[in-house]
Amino acid sequence: MKIFVNYVLALVLGCLGTLVACIFVYGGTGSESLTLLTWVPVLIWAYFLPCIIALNRGHQAAPPIFIVNLFLGWSLLGWVGALVWAAMPIPEALTLSPLAADCFQRNEPRLGASRT
Repeated sequence: MKIFVNYVLALVLGCLGTLVACIFVYGGTGSESLTLLTWVPVLIWAYFLPCIIALNRGHQAAPPIFIVNLFLGWSLLGWVGALVWAAMPIPEALTLSPLAADCFQRNEPRLGASRT
């Protein structure tokens, strides 16, 4: 998961670096450049908000949420879908009920014995 976070961070920083380079190469008045440098990071943050939420929550589906957000986020439906997916409850680890555990131990005694 840490590698995935590094890739997302590299992508966002790469986009910002490209934007800054374009502003300095193609010029523009000071107020236009400042406005662009102010709003573009905010818009990039808003675009990747579902991915940021998934990463902060430790969502197990953070990489697929990022992929959906990256490729379908431009459409409002894809962005809202990724946001809903990121906000969904994270399922807890599956545990066996006492009845299922007892049945498992009777059918597989050698495996059940090692658990007790």
